Amino acid sequence: SGWYDDTEIQRGLSPELREKYFSRADQGWQIHESLRRLIQFRRLNLLQPLPDLGTMDIVFCRNVALYFSHEQQKALFRKIRRVIADDGYLFIGAAEFLLDLNREFNAFAHCRGTYYRPLPAVAVPHPSRPAT
Repeated sequence: SGWYDDTEIQRGLSPELREKYFSRADQGWQIHESLRRLIQFRRLNLLQPLPDLGTMDIVFCRNVALYFSHEQQKALFRKIRRVIADDGYLFIGAAEFLLDLNREFNAFAHCRGTYYRPLPAVAVPHPSRPAT
């Protein structure tokens, strides 16, 4: 719904950004409708194939993969790599790691955290066609 109480709205959001993107509503703050229309919220089973989601510029998958097995984690982050833009960003939880996926994502330290950027996809020649 994009509604935040007074405590939540103050966590890392400057007063200038709050005034620009939120309005006072119901003893809290409501994000402007023009921004809410740009966001989709869906429930997904991350262990199943992802539906056609289009290309994403940013993915927050925080504190989810740590409950998955090693193989499930690898499969999850490979799925995310297929839907994230080549210039996109991936944020995962502090206790999570992109196991065995160092050829698909680069890690970058920022402040006290880490974010990931996808490496460009490598073109693999089709087995029935010679490489050019």
